[in-house]
Amino acid sequence: MQNERLKQLFQFYSENSQDCFVLYAIATEYVSLAQYSEALRYFGELLSIDVGYLGAYYHIAKVHEKMDNAPLAVFFYKKGILIATQQKDLKTLAELQAALALITPDDDED
Repeated sequence: MQNERLKQLFQFYSENSQDCFVLYAIATEYVSLAQYSEALRYFGELLSIDVGYLGAYYHIAKVHEKMDNAPLAVFFYKKGILIATQQKDLKTLAELQAALALITPDDDED
């Protein structure tokens, strides 16, 4: 069934390769298939078109966590936090901050 979704998404992609929602959907479909390199490819393409596509940052960071690349996960969480702040998207801001807190050491406990 998932291959059918990808097939349909790529049909939409062939009609408009600049459609951010389609790129996001392709990337998240690859995440669900645990094909993380492909997911990152399409998330990267998405952000090259629209760096302010806020929904991508959480998922990119999570993919980097799954790939055991905490530094890049932290980078994308922080970038998403910056953009969420600029866009005044408090819900997404809180989600990104919470996710970042889970993977960064608490310096206050020294």
